[in-house]
Amino acid sequence: MSSAGLSESIEETFEDESAPPPSLDRPPLLWPGLRGLLGGVFAVVAVLLLQVVVASYYWLADPSVSVALTPTWDIPVLVLLLVVCGALGLPRWASRTLVIALSLIVFFYLVLGVGQGFALREFGYDVVLALHASYVPELFRMMYGGEPLGWFIFYVALLATGTLLLGMAIFGSVRHLLAFSCRGRRRQLGLAAGMLAGFGLGAALLGVNGPVTAEAYTQLDLAINLKERLNTTAGRLDMEAAKFKRMNPFVKASERPTILVFVVESYGEVLFSDPDFAGFPSWMEEKGKRLTDAGYHASSRLMHAPVFGGSSWLAQSTLMCGVRIYNQKRYQSLFSSTVRCLPAMLNDAGYRTVVAAPNTKYLEDTYARQLPFDKYYFKPDYGYKGPRMGWSFMPDQFAIDFVHRREIAPRLAGTPTEPLFLAYFLTSSHHPWGVIPPYIEDWSRIGDGTIYNEVAATEYVNRFSKGAAYKPAYRTSVEYALRSVVDYLAALPQDDRSLVILLGDHQPRRPIATMKQTPWYVPIHVLSRDPAAVARFAKLGYQPGFTPKKLAGEPSGMERFMQELFVAYGSSGR
Repeated sequence: MSSAGLSESIEETFEDESAPPPSLDRPPLLWPGLRGLLGGVFAVVAVLLLQVVVASYYWLADPSVSVALTPTWDIPVLVLLLVVCGALGLPRWASRTLVIALSLIVFFYLVLGVGQGFALREFGYDVVLALHASYVPELFRMMYGGEPLGWFIFYVALLATGTLLLGMAIFGSVRHLLAFSCRGRRRQLGLAAGMLAGFGLGAALLGVNGPVTAEAYTQLDLAINLKERLNTTAGRLDMEAAKFKRMNPFVKASERPTILVFVVESYGEVLFSDPDFAGFPSWMEEKGKRLTDAGYHASSRLMHAPVFGGSSWLAQSTLMCGVRIYNQKRYQSLFSSTVRCLPAMLNDAGYRTVVAAPNTKYLEDTYARQLPFDKYYFKPDYGYKGPRMGWSFMPDQFAIDFVHRREIAPRLAGTPTEPLFLAYFLTSSHHPWGVIPPYIEDWSRIGDGTIYNEVAATEYVNRFSKGAAYKPAYRTSVEYALRSVVDYLAALPQDDRSLVILLGDHQPRRPIATMKQTPWYVPIHVLSRDPAAVARFAKLGYQPGFTPKKLAGEPSGMERFMQELFVAYGSSGR
């Protein structure tokens, strides 16, 4: 709506109500009464609409009619403010300014509610608009990559239309309540009394939420004082890291094994506990037998992931840095902390440290300072010539083979002068599990990935918005990733004594697992052809085999992995 049209619309609202009715055919007594009745009905509707919008901070995270209608403290304050302003008889320019300002505030509450609802339902942590706003383009990119173009355009158009209509509805509601309050003391008292009565009744039946204004103030405070707030959280991370002695056993150890870490996207405990995946444990044991036949020993357990259904970077930083990173604020604060992460610790011990993250587009300076790997393999470094398959830029098998040819093969061909730490962050099992890459039996044919243009992938009718086969596709994708790792390890030379850590980053997102009912556990497996290396982890709760067993009590958090590694190799721990 243009500024001129907006101005005219507001002026029409505040026209003198004493003007004669436009049609003398209407009954002179009935028409004013009907207008008053309709005005009252619209006022009730306006209050309810504003209540639902402001309460979106609560009900979008926990969708239910009762939560949406649970009174928030902000609504009576808003309505009484409009009643007082109506009674004061503000000039038109002041009325226009007030309507626009309050409408923008309520719309901001809506944005905050949508962000909070999405963050809590999808990942289990609170939104920080100043930090999460930069991820909005990535969400659209994920939708673009996971939806047919027609559906993507439809959803974007639907979102734009819905946003426009909601904005108009908010503006119209605020404008009507102010206009209603300008039409006499009786209506002012009626609106105020009705508001307070409705609030009291709702509070007695449902309780009270809010004020959302306090949450909005917190968001604004974070945006304005972001650096200071992050530094405060960084201090907390420093204190948490200081709880544990981090005497690096690898600095003076005579034994410094090659350490290979494979983090499999969405590889969660649900695969071992959900009856719909009843065949997976036996499949895992079968793959485990392949490794056992190849000379490996194995122990497994469960770990508590810091996130659920997504935000893999938080789980990865938790694993690598030994502090629990369970939201974006702590993640950003990590980079201004003095926490020493595993790559830095192993660099001190003379390791060559390498990370393989094929779905990461570029290296940020803050990441490089906090996680100082000697070598980063990100998306541009792979030179992949095949098609994109699902959310992942390239198949896991290709990523493993590529890094092997550049990091492992040269070491096998010569005499390594330094031990190796290599962390793979695999992504082919990422939601929505619509396209599963084909497994290439002959690894020598993988090359630059051109072969993937010739071999058909497995496709499911799954998109980000909806899917017809989420569970079978999810299982297939994880099995593809695990098979790639297992076959790779089995093919390593028999005299290889690497310590291998294989684990998931978090449980899969809904509808496969549900945040409030499914535990936030992931499997972790320790493997090696050196039985003594695996035995080191027995005292830490790892049980023989490839099926993680549920033990008494809560599994330790993923942030303890770094400490457990040091304890296993000689550090004193606490």
